[in-house]
Amino acid sequence: MSHLKKLSDRLAEKLAPSVQDILVCRKSNKSDPLQNKSFKVNALSKKITNFYIPSLCMTAAHHGLASLSAVQIGYPYAFFAVLKVLVDDKWNGYIATPDDYKIYFNPAYSGKFEKKLYGEECMSCPNIIAEVYRTNKIDVEYTNISWETVTERLYGFEARVFQHECDHLIGELITNLSRSEGRWKEKQEFKKTEMGKVIEEYNSKMEADKKIFAQMYKENPEFKKKFDAAEDKEKLIHEIVVTKELQEEIVEKLKNAQNLDLKNYTKNKK
Repeated sequence: MSHLKKLSDRLAEKLAPSVQDILVCRKSNKSDPLQNKSFKVNALSKKITNFYIPSLCMTAAHHGLASLSAVQIGYPYAFFAVLKVLVDDKWNGYIATPDDYKIYFNPAYSGKFEKKLYGEECMSCPNIIAEVYRTNKIDVEYTNISWETVTERLYGFEARVFQHECDHLIGELITNLSRSEGRWKEKQEFKKTEMGKVIEEYNSKMEADKKIFAQMYKENPEFKKKFDAAEDKEKLIHEIVVTKELQEEIVEKLKNAQNLDLKNYTKNKK
């Protein structure tokens, strides 16, 4: 009987919600769970209600995060948690409890509003700050914790956080060139990491290419005409410089560098 009780206790402990490890992007291909599309949640199962939701909120609160998606703790389904009270442009550093988070199931957003560049951070892309185009106003639809469909309009930082988490659910990270177009920089405290060296190398190349563009602007009338007509000139430069070959090279270098930095990063978080 005592043996069965011990087994039952171990099982209960294993199934109890707890702070989970946050997955870190370490690969450049679709075998990385962070770069795959999440599955729609069709109903609230006991496992979702009793384990994944509380574990997600506990993990977000433990790290003081503004938000966290289920895929980041290894559960590939379409929902995420967002802090109910956000501070503008503050992605982490909150003092929070699991009850301070709101859950969004099967979220979607729309709205053709003006987009601007904003800096973003992500626990799955440690050491990195990326500039991503976001809009400050979106119309959203999601299912809430009571399994009711909700439609509303979000503004400001809350709208940007919603877009960030929706990206996670379709396998997009802030380091993906489809999102940040190479606009990355390393956090000040990680300047000497291997990833920092890769990004510094990349930024140096970008600066060198900009000088080449200045020369092209003077000597190539066709390029000058195209450049003058472009609404977002910085974006045009990125589109030309960041070739498919360069994308693959950067992603591969970042992958290798991040693997080297991961152990040190984990130590810093303890």
